[in-house]
Amino acid sequence: MSLYQAMVNRFVIPVIEAHKAEGRVEGRAASNAEWRAWNQRRMDAEARGRPFNEPPPGD
Repeated sequence: MSLYQAMVNRFVIPVIEAHKAEGRVEGRAASNAEWRAWNQRRMDAEARGRPFNEPPPGD
């Protein structure tokens, strides 16, 4: 096992697992999906030359 893999196994994986247990990963994925959808609507409006007044997610 390489030193890199040993460090990942020892320090990184436990943090990822703890975040999953707390629901942070799912919450972040949902937030990212909201931002991507908002940005897509913004870019569509811009491409069509229409005004886009919708506030970003979280505001």
